[in-house]
Amino acid sequence: MGAKEGFIMSNELIIANKTELDIWECPLQLKEIKEVFCKDLTTIEFNAYVGMGKATGLNPFLRELWAVKYDKNKPASIFIGRDGYRLAAQRHPAYEHHQCDAIYENDDFSVEDCIPKHHYNLKNRGKLLGAYATLRLKTSPKVFYVFVNLKEYDKGQSNWNSMKETMIKKVAESQVFRMGLQGMFAGSYHEAEQYHVEGKIVHTSPETDELNSSLGLIENTSELLNYDISSLTRDINDSLTLDVLAGYFKIHSKTVRANESHLNLLIELKDKRKAELEAIKKPPEDNKEWLDAFNNDTGEVK
Repeated sequence: MGAKEGFIMSNELIIANKTELDIWECPLQLKEIKEVFCKDLTTIEFNAYVGMGKATGLNPFLRELWAVKYDKNKPASIFIGRDGYRLAAQRHPAYEHHQCDAIYENDDFSVEDCIPKHHYNLKNRGKLLGAYATLRLKTSPKVFYVFVNLKEYDKGQSNWNSMKETMIKKVAESQVFRMGLQGMFAGSYHEAEQYHVEGKIVHTSPETDELNSSLGLIENTSELLNYDISSLTRDINDSLTLDVLAGYFKIHSKTVRANESHLNLLIELKDKRKAELEAIKKPPEDNKEWLDAFNNDTGEVK
């Protein structure tokens, strides 16, 4: 009886996954998704959004995955809800375990080899400082670990006023999933990480700028969006078609625009991957929108 029940549950999971993937393969469903959730996205941006849907298997109708176009002159942002991150990650065959918690100033907290040691009681934890998250994969001997500082994300907007701990934990959790499962989540954000408020870019904090500058890691971080260059280069290198490549290059080149070395790297990788794809199959000559993107190093579509 137990084995039979387990077999049924396995079939249900397979059917559920197949149904969610079918959403991204059906032209009628894609048309509805475009009209309902992505009305303002360009064709290239929508293709990138669909690619994210296929990679994660998430369902936009369940508010697991969505896109926002804050400004017609800026690339759209793709967001995944916390439950969406968890669902897609826990389906991944390499997933083993993850955890997340908030850190307060009176907590006993330390980290050694990416393994946090965290002890506290609930009497008087003091001021909230941030949150951490860890992810363990079956394919990696090391644990993925991230810490996020509350000062960088709490801008006094919306739920950050009344749910600071919940919001900063969501940021940490989404970042550790992107760190460990970049091939699935690269290019996405959780809504708690929104860098755009009323159409304006919210930059990293002065504390982070000062730290990065003192370490010689990067200059003028206040001019940059927060990004992982390895994730961006992987998107370029792993593009399977020319239109997807053009879409990623357009979006990512704007993200790194204030860092000349990163921009030049993306241009070099784009040209190399374009040549590889053209050697496999010649692109249609009448598709001018994304072809023009390759002839403009800024990624702008003419």
